[in-house]
Amino acid sequence: MSAGSIRGPRQSRSGLTRFATITSAIGNRQEHWTPKLESVSVNLGDLQKLFKAVHGLFGAISFGSSYVTLGGDLTPSMINGKRSRSCLQRVLDAVLRDSDFVNQPERRAPYWEMDKICMTPDRLRRMNELRKRIGLPEV
Repeated sequence: MSAGSIRGPRQSRSGLTRFATITSAIGNRQEHWTPKLESVSVNLGDLQKLFKAVHGLFGAISFGSSYVTLGGDLTPSMINGKRSRSCLQRVLDAVLRDSDFVNQPERRAPYWEMDKICMTPDRLRRMNELRKRIGLPEV
């Protein structure tokens, strides 16, 4: 093949014509795909499991390369061998400290014993988990 017979993408009119013919043929199909919408419920635990799975998979396919999947202060880290809290965790803890649910025993002290009797064991367990997270005693 001689150097004069090689054409670049701007010079190849027949290539552009073939591309236009193919795209018009695809565009003229009578088949139409209609997406089906489904309502899906996802809780925070499911999202955390999905994040950990994707994070682990990404780590496996990156073959030991260094990468960051969370920006700035959201990246989990260790300081002096202890896990440090991210800015998001500190904000959530501040919201918990002001929560009526978590502070119910102190805010409704005269009624707390009756409130506690009416609570399900699961709700009371969850309250104690949240209280422990922010340094309050269990009830």
